[in-house]
Amino acid sequence: MRHTLYLRGGLLPATWLDQLVTPAQSQSLAHALGLNRPKGTAHSIADTQTTRLWRTLLNRASHTLHDHCTRAHQPTSFFDDWLKQHFFSAATHSADLPYATLRLHQAKNLPPAVALQNPAAYQWFCCDPVHLQLTTSHVELGQTITTMSTEEADALARAIEPILLAANLFLWCPTPDQWLLASPLNADGSPNLNLRTCHPTLAKDNNIHDFLPRDYSPKIHQPANKHGTARQWRRILNEIEMTWHDHPVNQSRQAQQLPAINSVWLYGSSLIQEHELPHSPFLQIQSNDATVNQIRASLGPQTDHAIAVEQSLYLYNDCWQATQQNDDRQWIKAWHTNLINYIEPHLALLRQGVIDELELLIDQVDACQQLTLGRFQLHQFWRDWPFLLQPAAKLSDRLIQFLAADAESSDPA
Repeated sequence: MRHTLYLRGGLLPATWLDQLVTPAQSQSLAHALGLNRPKGTAHSIADTQTTRLWRTLLNRASHTLHDHCTRAHQPTSFFDDWLKQHFFSAATHSADLPYATLRLHQAKNLPPAVALQNPAAYQWFCCDPVHLQLTTSHVELGQTITTMSTEEADALARAIEPILLAANLFLWCPTPDQWLLASPLNADGSPNLNLRTCHPTLAKDNNIHDFLPRDYSPKIHQPANKHGTARQWRRILNEIEMTWHDHPVNQSRQAQQLPAINSVWLYGSSLIQEHELPHSPFLQIQSNDATVNQIRASLGPQTDHAIAVEQSLYLYNDCWQATQQNDDRQWIKAWHTNLINYIEPHLALLRQGVIDELELLIDQVDACQQLTLGRFQLHQFWRDWPFLLQPAAKLSDRLIQFLAADAESSDPA
């Protein structure tokens, strides 16, 4: 039996590296993780349970560092690509994680749109209303819209419906802030909008130029010519933005000092066909992540592989939530939660022989540290000394650099 423990956002964000990896910060972080208790105290670094578990994990496990280099033509996240590989491996029409499939399943009990009478005849996208803000040099994707009423959503949707219908596109608003866009499939069943998109959390507070939909070819996994469907979508997007610029809804929102709703964000291309639906390679899934729980709720039958390998997934996003809030203190607290509530219990199951192997994935948007520990490796005690002095190439600096200096000074000579 194998457990996969995925700690989303557990790698130190690259933008925080210089901020936290200083002597003062590394000491406070090592203290939060139980690595710098003074020698001679009841909880010295030589005998704390937390330290022994870290020693076991970092020194005995096999390490793989996945540098997730974002494609030059479209940024993407390791998390999205990992979910697509494991749950949507047959969904080959697009490189996107099919968020629209999950949203359609979530909204299945709501009054249907016209397109939902035969959803398999359409390509679906999430098409969320957003706020774009102008800086001195570019346009950024601003804060998430969470204050829009149903009346505002209906008024804005009606205003752009003629633009979308002229392009043979259909809009459905199951909730005020989560919309869906349907595009009829071609006669041969292929999608009409061959686009590579990215989730809005990647684009937030960044220049949108690098994150807008690009033309995509499923066969060669690189952008098509510049005159493809991406250009058509940008034209439609410009018309939507001009229509909403002086719309009464936005005039009212500005009077209330609320962010204007001045564009939509397209992502998560999906086809509602049997082979495109999610299938799980895991017998059991436990998570506090909304996307993973949506996948679990919409799963098809378990694969033979899942039954054969008896693999379970435990995915938690405590650190990711702190990263999204740009809160380094909360991130440190979340790492302490990861250690106490997630890592320690799974290592205990490995010691007790309940599971045969533990795979630990610790990621950030652009990288993932993979540690694999089997029952045989668990007994390789000779690898424990000296603590945290393994070759640096084996572990990501963003995982242990802020721990190593303080732990080195605390280890006995």
